[in-house]
Amino acid sequence: MTDGTKFADRIAYGAGMVARKTGFVYDAYRAQSAATALQECNRYMRLHVALTMPGGGITRPASFASPFRQAFFDSAYILPGDYLVGPVGVLLVTLLEPPQPALVVETNEMVSIWRRAAPRLTGVNPYGGLISQNEIAVMSTFPACLTISGVSDRTRSGLSDDTKLPGFECILPISPTVDLRVADLLRDTTGRTFVINAAEKFGACWRLSMLESVS
Repeated sequence: MTDGTKFADRIAYGAGMVARKTGFVYDAYRAQSAATALQECNRYMRLHVALTMPGGGITRPASFASPFRQAFFDSAYILPGDYLVGPVGVLLVTLLEPPQPALVVETNEMVSIWRRAAPRLTGVNPYGGLISQNEIAVMSTFPACLTISGVSDRTRSGLSDDTKLPGFECILPISPTVDLRVADLLRDTTGRTFVINAAEKFGACWRLSMLESVS
């Protein structure tokens, strides 16, 4: 074991001791497929987690609608993309770069990703647009952080009944069996539908830019 590895291991152990004194017990989940991330078979350990603001402060509450937190725990077994479920709610581990604290984000929605099914035959096929009859689920029931981010350009045509629609940003873990694409649909538990217009991978997570689909 190199000196750097030993140092990171000692830091992780120390963070775990701090969490035992100041934090709360969380269950750790790691999705094994693209379906139902928080099912019981994905829970693999229980550990203490202590949270602070991104800057490390504990003397005042977080800003409203600011979902990121620094997390202190023994990181020997945790990987980016894992979920931590405890008293605060469901946290997604977005960055883990020892010896620094982990960066986690609070999730606020359960989402699923849908995609138009590919034509089955050459030549004449049924209607190819996005309707429920020809959609397939590529990810289902994943906790995600869904926040408002910018506005759409729906008013570009200048019609009197055009209204600005908010853009949204979503952070969720990468599934090894799924590669998200532009024009995929994201749906949440309230029935809202969003169209993905940009998708980028950062570490073990997806960062999605979306527009809400309205009729």
